Amino acid sequence: MALRLQIPLYRQGIPIFDRHGHNHLTKVGYRGTMRLLFDISNILLEKEQAKFEARAC
Repeated sequence: MALRLQIPLYRQGIPIFDRHGHNHLTKVGYRGTMRLLFDISNILLEKEQAKFEARAC
């Protein structure tokens, strides 16, 4: 669905079969919130960077 809508995908929940070690990541509290914010920020930055790389080629 994310590909069809052209939006970044953030995997959350259990079970996630296509990521190793996902079940060992902190998902609650301060550390979990910081991880969530950093992960989503990085996903958005990757999308923006891909736009600039596509223009450069």
